[in-house]
Amino acid sequence: MSAKTNQSGGSRLESASFVDWSRYHENRWRYEGNPKPAPESDIYNPDARNATTIRYDIDCRHDPEKRRKYKRLSEYNSGLRNGPKWTNDEYNTNLLNRHLIQALASQVGLNPRYKREAESLFRGFNLQQFGTDADIVAFCTCVAVVENSEENNRKCHPCVLDEKMDSEFKQVAREEGYQKRELISLYNKVTQAKDKYRG
Repeated sequence: MSAKTNQSGGSRLESASFVDWSRYHENRWRYEGNPKPAPESDIYNPDARNATTIRYDIDCRHDPEKRRKYKRLSEYNSGLRNGPKWTNDEYNTNLLNRHLIQALASQVGLNPRYKREAESLFRGFNLQQFGTDADIVAFCTCVAVVENSEENNRKCHPCVLDEKMDSEFKQVAREEGYQKRELISLYNKVTQAKDKYRG
């Protein structure tokens, strides 16, 4: 620091830049750390890879007031909400689509490698171009992943006879009420024209 005389005759101290000595190594010879300040967070594109999980659905099951409060905090923490009115709809849709394909892949019994493959394929689609619900597109994506695998012997193609079809795929299709014609059409779009439907 140095002292400078100002116009009124008094002196003022000129401040030096702050050095964070806590980041020096024990031998005090080498600086470990980034001297640049951390960038401010972007409110419109939050970093939603949060390490804290707020389990409001389990921990606050019996107290509705607490459940509302911790649900709101969980949404702030994950980047889904910022204040009472603003919500990150794009991130919310992305999250719902990811959970949808993961749930369907688990329901039809895909192994972890095929789950990742199905999720990657499904999340690359622009779902609005299909002109139908996302759940049936996710189902056809799982069918396509299984049918295109070389080491898998499960029969789940929409054209397979009911008695030969894999029981898990057959059960999901029956419970959801998927029609065979629609499944065949979407399966062909997912496998043969997938570049047309990319996002």
